[in-house]
Amino acid sequence: MHAGHNHEGCCSFCITKLISLGCAQGILMKSCMIMSNLMEGFRDVISYAGFTDLGFSGLPYTWDNRRDGRHNVKVRLD
Repeated sequence: MHAGHNHEGCCSFCITKLISLGCAQGILMKSCMIMSNLMEGFRDVISYAGFTDLGFSGLPYTWDNRRDGRHNVKVRLD
């Protein structure tokens, strides 16, 4: 144990952090629910409009950083 270490202060700090984390998780859960509702509405509009997936043909990626070996990155951006 170090001289001058305040365990009560440490515990209250930890409790405050846990409460803050709980609040952040609650906000995150609400955000996820909102996004889920937005996506459901978007899917409903797509379905109502009768849009269909046209599929895909072509290269599996649209961008290449042109580096060699393990530093090469190819991603689909669209």
